[in-house]
Amino acid sequence: MTVRRSAATLAAIATVLCAAAAPVAVAAPSPSPSPSVALPSGLYGTKDPTYDGVWRQSLAFLAQRLEGVTPAKESVDWLIAQQCGNGAYAAYRPDVSRPCTGKTVLDTNATAAAVQAFVEVGGHRDTVNNSVRWLKSVQNEDGGWGYTAGAPSDANSTSLVIGALARQGQRLADITTPDGKTPYSPLLALAIPCGGKDGGAFAYQPDKAGKLAANADATAAAVLGTMGKALAVGNNAAAKGTSC
Repeated sequence: MTVRRSAATLAAIATVLCAAAAPVAVAAPSPSPSPSVALPSGLYGTKDPTYDGVWRQSLAFLAQRLEGVTPAKESVDWLIAQQCGNGAYAAYRPDVSRPCTGKTVLDTNATAAAVQAFVEVGGHRDTVNNSVRWLKSVQNEDGGWGYTAGAPSDANSTSLVIGALARQGQRLADITTPDGKTPYSPLLALAIPCGGKDGGAFAYQPDKAGKLAANADATAAAVLGTMGKALAVGNNAAAKGTSC
């Protein structure tokens, strides 16, 4: 496969999975404004990074590594500097000279994407391990993750974190809650049973009445999640997939 074709394939996959996994459109109440100051050196993209700086940087690393390209050191250093002291990432920190505080919105999606990116780049073990520790520390009682720590579990965030843990080498079946729930538990609970309308699809979250509605983005993310796969597939985590 040529570089052009494989890059195009990744872009197509990213369009589905990243729209599914990254809650940027949900988090932003309105279109992102144009940046009022110059973008930091080392950051990929030209748009306002407020809602997706860490996310898009991580995806850029994954795309490069799939083509055998090593990201520039300046870009890697930028992503390392975005990490909070506890290992988590916010969507974007404009001033990394100031430590994260209780008001910093810690983002499981950005953190999981950064973990996957650094694993593909290689090295940076402490950075990866710190993020993984934080992700494990904010696992919900149902075994999954929401967009932020403590938010209700959703298919997209849970699948992203599964991918990050798998790529770091965690045995997912061992990451359990006190009552034995694994990261796969909430995903399987969001699967629409086979045989009926939309059977085989996944919901993003149950609605207020507990009903499941098929969601294409959540389904794309959950396909990888239930297989124990990361965005750049290739790990060998044990799968807990469903089939119709």
